[in-house]
Amino acid sequence: MVKNHGYIHSSIPTSALVYGGLGDYAVPDRDWRPFLPEYESQLEAKPEDFETMACVTFAALNCIETSLKKIQDEEFNFSDRFTAKMSGTTNQGNTLWNVMQSISTDGFVKESVWSHDAKNFIEYYKEIPQEVVAIGNRALSLLKITPQFVPADPDVMYGALGNYPLQIAIHAYAKAGKNGIHPRSSSPPNHSVMISRAVKGKYFEVYDHYNRNDPYHKIAWDTLFWGVVLFDVKKNPIMLFKENHIYQLVDPPGGFYLFAKGIMMKIETADHVLAWLFRAGADWSKKTVAITAADLEEIEIYDFKGKRIGKKK
Repeated sequence: MVKNHGYIHSSIPTSALVYGGLGDYAVPDRDWRPFLPEYESQLEAKPEDFETMACVTFAALNCIETSLKKIQDEEFNFSDRFTAKMSGTTNQGNTLWNVMQSISTDGFVKESVWSHDAKNFIEYYKEIPQEVVAIGNRALSLLKITPQFVPADPDVMYGALGNYPLQIAIHAYAKAGKNGIHPRSSSPPNHSVMISRAVKGKYFEVYDHYNRNDPYHKIAWDTLFWGVVLFDVKKNPIMLFKENHIYQLVDPPGGFYLFAKGIMMKIETADHVLAWLFRAGADWSKKTVAITAADLEEIEIYDFKGKRIGKKK
């Protein structure tokens, strides 16, 4: 019987974005290994070992952390436990789509905020405190992550790998040949991992988070891929806004917004304005800026309690 590491296969929703090219290649040689994050295993590395069944989450966040290392030359470590729970991972695992949606709508938190530290499966998936959920939501104001399905064709995948590392669903693994490459298998999918590099026409190399003693595997060019995902990672345009400034929307329906603590908040009462004036002091007029609807397009908006209202479209 094939052991499942936490991948549940499902069809691609009609609403899903599909990769069609993203311009210049970030890594023309298709080798993301210099940007890989610190290794983390989906198996709890303690005497009380347990299976988190969160391979889909680990693979997805490895892709995002790797991309950010390339973009910002800085190490990132997001909480797999947070995304695994928020995306609805069960003792059978999860789908690519659920994890993609959660990253896009629930956000993400640092490992230090919601750590892997748990003694068993039940504790690992306990309810997350609302203050931690709120931190995850606010992260969406800093990074814009757009998941896209990539056609499971090796030539298309090779092209996409020049833009970002890829998350894949496969059978792990058919016995490797003398050349060290795992051949194509027709067995059902049971795992999700990240492609970290490729040699065109020969093989893809994956970064596997299941066994820290054997993280790299070469899989055949014609491997049967049961799903391929790319995470388009961009700094959110909100980074252009200045801290503790009020922004007046001059286009209909008008309104005022305060950018503070890294998020854009809608001003809904006069008390909000008075509180800001008190903090701004004599320089208040220099901290008031007119903006158009285009400036707020796709920006996440929050209320003054830090609850996400939605995007200004």
